[in-house]
Amino acid sequence: MTFETSPDQYKHWRLTVDGNVATLTMDVREDAGLRPNDYKLKLNFYNLGVDIELADVLQRLRFEHPEVYSVVLTSLKPRIFCAGANIFMLGASSHAFKVNFCKFTNETRLGMEDMSAHSGIKFMAAVNGICAGGGYELALGPPGFQDSHQVYLRTAISVDAAGWAHFDYVRLPEYRWGIFLAEPTPDRRIGLGDFKGQPGQFADYIAPPQRGINRQLIDFEYVRTEQ
Repeated sequence: MTFETSPDQYKHWRLTVDGNVATLTMDVREDAGLRPNDYKLKLNFYNLGVDIELADVLQRLRFEHPEVYSVVLTSLKPRIFCAGANIFMLGASSHAFKVNFCKFTNETRLGMEDMSAHSGIKFMAAVNGICAGGGYELALGPPGFQDSHQVYLRTAISVDAAGWAHFDYVRLPEYRWGIFLAEPTPDRRIGLGDFKGQPGQFADYIAPPQRGINRQLIDFEYVRTEQ
């Protein structure tokens, strides 16, 4: 696998520049996944291949288009902005791949905030359809969007002792990305990894817009969802 790509090789993104404004459009090809026989990238799902292109185009905007001061991020799919990371890809991947995939995708999206803060390139998310899962993170990347009190997200707000997630609508400034665990169990211990045998009660979370990371001990469990 190579992380090197170029605009003439893009399969999932389109970049157009009109003076000081660039439009970055997501149009993920269903049949162009890293393992196309294993899963389809429907509904603007993203995988590592999609984000390799996104990381490349962000750097090219910074260094090859100094005239650009504004970037509009949107989708070409009818009534779909982004459905998040492809679950089938993650389900078929090793733990190490999942961890590094999440690191890479988060660093890529944080790059949009960094460009706005330090390179004078402002991003705007034109959310023109359904946005779910990691699609929230893609929309949350452009600064300013996080502060909107007119946008509500339907998202998991808690999980019960049986592992069922409960959903509700949350105003965007109050949205928190993270991992919900089942209700505390007495003497619960982490079952694997460097912290095996230690008490496990807390989850990592990232709180936009500051993106401060609070890392504590975590004990992962599968969560069943019903919407």
